[in-house]
Amino acid sequence: MSQLKKVISGLSFSKSEKNMNNLLKIIKKYNRINSLKEGYAEMAEINLSIAKMCLDADNEVFRQCEEKLTECE
Repeated sequence: MSQLKKVISGLSFSKSEKNMNNLLKIIKKYNRINSLKEGYAEMAEINLSIAKMCLDADNEVFRQCEEKLTECE
């Protein structure tokens, strides 16, 4: 947010169309960046839950292997 404020504060707020278009581009870019950040955060949560699920399954298989090996002894 601070980067957006810096850029906006650097613009002269006359009624020129150029400044208005620049401001709109900045706002769109800022919104796109925030959308990407949210998407990456959601994917991180999904990836973490998948990793936990796989770790649980791996631990269960390892436990079963150890159980079978102790039966053989």
